[in-house]
Amino acid sequence: MIYGIALALMCFLMGLKYLCKKKKWEVANRILRKMHIPVGILILGILIIHIISTFPVWQMRNIVVIISGFVMTIFIIAMPFTWIFRKKLSHKWIKIHRIGTVIIFCVLVLHIGVYYVDLLHYKETIKEIKIEGMDAKDRKDGTYEELYDAGYILVKVEVVIKDQEIEMITLLEHKNERGAKAETLVEKIVEKQTTKVDTISSATNSSYVILKAVENALDKAERTR
Repeated sequence: MIYGIALALMCFLMGLKYLCKKKKWEVANRILRKMHIPVGILILGILIIHIISTFPVWQMRNIVVIISGFVMTIFIIAMPFTWIFRKKLSHKWIKIHRIGTVIIFCVLVLHIGVYYVDLLHYKETIKEIKIEGMDAKDRKDGTYEELYDAGYILVKVEVVIKDQEIEMITLLEHKNERGAKAETLVEKIVEKQTTKVDTISSATNSSYVILKAVENALDKAERTR
């Protein structure tokens, strides 16, 4: 997210140059003109880092976020070429360059808007998770698979119940961004024989989703009485 915010700010700074020129803010225009190429190079660098850092979670993003990000990437990469080939393009190059800038801004607004709406929905989903503190007492022996999808975090678990105890929990899938530390919770659940365990402070959201997935699996097991 940090790289995404930095990228958005850099793009805004690039677009500000055209506004300053149109409004005839000479001082600001001169400063931004000198910064134009260095900032453009910086944008390309941040873009590459942003793509690499978000690649593991692409499949959890809204398709509109993915497509708009792809379109924006294509245009940002293409922008320097309009300057490199400006002599061949003659006076048309600046018009093409500006059209590209407008497209980048429009797609950027769409990208941020859809991402923000999804983020709010994700936070609301996490807020609504209630951990009941379940155990395997009076539950039939067996192996139970269940998942919980919170949008930006998805957890799939396999819970083995034997002699009305939680014998083993296997984390089959854990799609997350920075919540890997929460995976130690499955060991704590088996140790304490309940989902009423402390969450991992540095991975609170993943903790809740893992606990809820385990509770869903336990709830799947029929009661013995």
